Amino acid sequence: MQVFFLETGPDSPIKFGITKNEKTFSRKLSSLQQGNHLNLTKLLLVSTSNFDLTKLRRMFKKYLIANDWYERNQELINLIENLKVDSKYHCCMKRSNYITKT
Repeated sequence: MQVFFLETGPDSPIKFGITKNEKTFSRKLSSLQQGNHLNLTKLLLVSTSNFDLTKLRRMFKKYLIANDWYERNQELINLIENLKVDSKYHCCMKRSNYITKT
């Protein structure tokens, strides 16, 4: 499984989701791009076997715009940066609590 984060620019909302592998991500990105007049850019695509998308959606519910697009915010940027360093960053793993690494 892979988790992805997309944007359309440096100040744009961020979309996230999961996909099976690189090939299905490419198809998903192509499909999403067809419905968007702005160029979608991949912020992060990371492989993980134990990611909890529902937990991630709950964490950022207050920033939801629509269809897994979320207002850009520092919490989400920090999460992406942490996942770049450690794909097993525990805030989004199944069967774990949201705990910020120190």
